[in-house]
Amino acid sequence: MASSLLRHGKIADPYLRDNESKALPEFEKDYVFQRDFELPADALAHDRTLSHCAGLDTIADAALNGVAIAGVDNMHRTCAFDVKSRLRTGGNTVTLTFYSPVKYLADHPPIIGKPYASIRKASCMFGWD
Repeated sequence: MASSLLRHGKIADPYLRDNESKALPEFEKDYVFQRDFELPADALAHDRTLSHCAGLDTIADAALNGVAIAGVDNMHRTCAFDVKSRLRTGGNTVTLTFYSPVKYLADHPPIIGKPYASIRKASCMFGWD
């Protein structure tokens, strides 16, 4: 998420000076990423069509053409979803909704350990380094 915010000028480089603390409020928000793409007819000739997702940042939902295809809650995993039944020849839309890890932690406090122990997200993303 931070790389997208940085690329679009929404935050300053969090690795410089005290910019990290200035960027943290941005992670109290949910974000939606959407992309339209065209699919040629021959792409549906296979038995399966997989959507491959590496490291979706923790708590997210994925949808294809308005239909849910997955919910994830672990940024350390790589996922593959068979999306053939949701694809169509021509125009398609994929939507990824990323939910605030800060809000999640407020609703799911850890039983033991650090404040971020109840979420499968890199600990360094909570500003400790």
